[in-house]
Order: sequence, then structure tokens, then C-alpha cells
Amino acid sequence: MGFEEREEQECRHCRSCICDRIRRLEFNEKVTLFLKSSRKIEDVRFVCFKERECCAEFIRHHEGHDELFLVKCKDIVAIRIKSSSYHPPA
Repeated sequence: MGFEEREEQECRHCRSCICDRIRRLEFNEKVTLFLKSSRKIEDVRFVCFKERECCAEFIRHHEGHDELFLVKCKDIVAIRIKSSSYHPPA
């Protein structure tokens, strides 16, 4: 598979419902991520979505320091949003 084919395949992954919802997260919004590996990343705060790479950055303050998580959209199977002000899409 060539570079262009891989890039096109990655772009298709960026059209999932998970990616669409992550795009609408607000900065610092608290979430829990459920990954394909069955791992769960709890209580992280949204930083940004990187469209070109189809990944998102999250941060968690833990034991006196910040941990940065860079997660590919295609590796997330579910997301729990811990927001007191949910706004459904228009």
C-alpha cells in the first residue's frame, strides 16, 4: 500500500461518529476514552483535534504533573463525556 492509499484510508477513519464528536468537544472538556485495546483512559481533558493526523490530544493532571495523551481517532471505540452542559448537534 502506497503513501497516498494510506492517507486516503486514514482520512476515511476520520469520518467516524467518534471523530465527529471529538471535533465538537470544547477545550478542557472532561472525558473518558475507551480504546480498541480494551484500555480505558479516565478523566482526561480535551486539548485539541489534529485533523490532518486524525488524532486528538488530551491532558490529565496526575501526582503533581501533567500527562499528555495523543490518541488516534480510529483507536477509540467509545467516549464518555463528563459535561454538565451537553449540547446536541443542531
